[in-house]
Amino acid sequence: MTNKLVIKDMSLILNFRMFFRQMSVFVVVSGIGWLIDLSVFFLLTNQFALNVFYSNILSSIPGFTFVFVVSTNKIFKKDTSNLSLKQRYLIYFIYQIILVLTVSLIGQLLFQVSCSFFESFNITVSNTKFI
Repeated sequence: MTNKLVIKDMSLILNFRMFFRQMSVFVVVSGIGWLIDLSVFFLLTNQFALNVFYSNILSSIPGFTFVFVVSTNKIFKKDTSNLSLKQRYLIYFIYQIILVLTVSLIGQLLFQVSCSFFESFNITVSNTKFI
């Protein structure tokens, strides 16, 4: 009985180690994806003078695509779904676009509210272009 308990405890420890390793690598990969997103965002807004809303949407695509590709190929190799890689990416892409649009709209709303608030005190916040 104690041998079974020891083996079961070891498998739990090994599973936890694998899970912790996957999550640690995913955090690093996500950080790299965020850096890609931020770099493209600054390029679009500063070099091409694209407004912030559209820059945020366009810059997010290479970032989350990088995270998806690396995560599916290197981190989470085991696939338990019946969906193809293209189908999973399409679902992920739609989810990310909805998320980015929502966050962009909320961010724009908060920016406009804060600009109105500061303008009531005759404080200029920014001359950045938005929609």
